[in-house]
Amino acid sequence: PYIEDLSYFTGETTILGILDDDTELHLQKIESRYSARFYERIGKRTPLYCSAMGKVLIAGMSDEQLDSYLSRVRLIPYTANTVTSTVVLKKQILKIREDGYAEANSEYEQDVHSLACPVLDANNNVIASLSINWPLFRDAEGKRDIYLQKLKDAALSISKIMGYVPTDER
Repeated sequence: PYIEDLSYFTGETTILGILDDDTELHLQKIESRYSARFYERIGKRTPLYCSAMGKVLIAGMSDEQLDSYLSRVRLIPYTANTVTSTVVLKKQILKIREDGYAEANSEYEQDVHSLACPVLDANNNVIASLSINWPLFRDAEGKRDIYLQKLKDAALSISKIMGYVPTDER
């Protein structure tokens, strides 16, 4: 219901995905109510390094796991905005860990804006990623910040179901 509520509030496509090998695997999605939308399918796999959802999953890795991942994966440019430098990607991952969310703007698919937050378990491990995705032509002033807060709230609600207890509630 949290994913549905998020999509209903924003009107945009929402996706829940998990880490599967070196990809992000879509487990659940709610389509945008608009006819012009970011289309995705359950079961789709996307590269980790060039999507907001994937970067959240990378941020949940230990430094050793991150280095191992980067040694195995070739950073292919899907668009002009795709990060293909491991140095730049590592800097982004540090910021995502600090901020608690990721953002991607036309990195995997052209003209798509995405925000993603981690879903945590009882041990504070990242077990999934929740995202909102919309076409750039629907970007509007203030929209991102409103969507981000709703996304954080939904990810926290799902995390609590998974046993996560926020620090201020311990």
